[in-house]
Amino acid sequence: MRLRLIYSREGLIRFTSHRDTLRIFFRAFSRSRVPVCFSGGFNPHPRVEFCPPLSLGMEGRAEEMDLRLESPVDPAVAVEAINLYLPQGLRAVSGRLLAEGCPKLGKELEGGIYLLFPEGPAAPEPGAVERFLGAERAPYVRKKPDGDKTIDARRGVARVELAGGNDDIRMEMEILFAGGPRPVEVLSLLTGIPPGELAGVRIVRTGFRRKPAAAVAAPAKEEGYEETDID
Repeated sequence: MRLRLIYSREGLIRFTSHRDTLRIFFRAFSRSRVPVCFSGGFNPHPRVEFCPPLSLGMEGRAEEMDLRLESPVDPAVAVEAINLYLPQGLRAVSGRLLAEGCPKLGKELEGGIYLLFPEGPAAPEPGAVERFLGAERAPYVRKKPDGDKTIDARRGVARVELAGGNDDIRMEMEILFAGGPRPVEVLSLLTGIPPGELAGVRIVRTGFRRKPAAAVAAPAKEEGYEETDID
């Protein structure tokens, strides 16, 4: 039996690494006495599957994780108990029990929905979004310690919308996980500003794109969704 937990990460805790976030949740599961299953062996760990991790500094309003349970629980009671042991900014929002045979997160989720709040020079000029969406390709050089890598930032971007004006600009993006660019990389192409200079732009993942039912039912190996193991 699995419990799907929806949680949020907002405020200063967004600067906590994914690995440390796992540790925080695992402590909360233990202290709240939610009956999470543990793996065997010399280093048992909770059997939990997370959605793709948030980048450092990014907020999330509806993140998802699946907890494998030893026994049934009341989701509302579990959410309340877990929240007693979570720090400020990290909060369990809701939970529901999954029916047997319900696909894993890795087979359900295909992309993220992001809300950006660029200000001043970080805001795209008129027409930038339309030019990006109308292009067949959008080469972007990703700087890496082991050498630069050129990616097609247009590939995997399902939607970009710009709303508001002046000091209240909002940009919503839908980006596929498989081969898609990071939101800040898309914003860099739209503005011509290097990603390092866009570190102050607030980015919030508000939800996920889900695969069609037929694709979810098809057997496939997904990357990045394995049950988590930390030391």
